[in-house]
Amino acid sequence: MKDNTTKKLILAALLAALTCVATMIIKIPTPLGGYIHAGDVMVGGYMLYEAVFMSFGVAAAANIPMNAVQGVFGAVAGAALYVALSKTNYFKK
Repeated sequence: MKDNTTKKLILAALLAALTCVATMIIKIPTPLGGYIHAGDVMVGGYMLYEAVFMSFGVAAAANIPMNAVQGVFGAVAGAALYVALSKTNYFKK
């Protein structure tokens, strides 16, 4: 008996762990003082996983706009938190 569900779950967990490690270790500095990390680039990896291993084919590309929206929202939320926290005494030096 073949259990593809378990194999898919294990592969998804491995890709999530790889994304976590790549995000924590590989950091490319930007001129504004931030950084770009490999986790930003791994959106293509998610699409490839869904297209090949989950058999969604080209339909997996439908997730790319939502991943972009998620990235923009994260950047806006991060900027807002930075502005708010930089005004507190804890972060002033």
